[in-house]
Amino acid sequence: MKKTITAALALLMLSGAAGVYAATAGPATGNAQVVIIAPLTLTHNSGAKLDFGNVINTTAGTVTVAAKDGSVTTSGVTGQNGTTTADQFTVTGANGIPFTVSAPSTITVTSGANNMTINSVTSFCGTGATSSCVASAAGTAVGVGGTLAVSAAQAVGTYTGTYTLSITY
Repeated sequence: MKKTITAALALLMLSGAAGVYAATAGPATGNAQVVIIAPLTLTHNSGAKLDFGNVINTTAGTVTVAAKDGSVTTSGVTGQNGTTTADQFTVTGANGIPFTVSAPSTITVTSGANNMTINSVTSFCGTGATSSCVASAAGTAVGVGGTLAVSAAQAVGTYTGTYTLSITY
């Protein structure tokens, strides 16, 4: 009989007596949240334009207007004068949203059948380069500059054009 009780006890242990220790914990509650914010807006400032001033076309060269402050540098051209300005945009939205500016690589300006190309189009925002732009509810300034290529035989005229600027965030 001792062998029968020992065998029965061994069978009981092998057949799932370990399941006696299984248990479940009571339910717990988690939390979820989302905050919806308004999208950023990009606005062209009224009256602003990328302006290279007046250029006398006796020699070929370039006129560069800085995106940061509208300052001008020339190479090869003679007689650049007049008001030069970087184009100006404003980005508004929730404070602290980082964004990058995408400007075209070139801009074409025309006067009748004649055209010129603005190369090396650059942008600048707030107090830093385009890789560190941060939106604010008060508005973050974005400037656009570039380098105008002028030929020695460039036709006289007022050259104008448009371009598209965008932001990614």
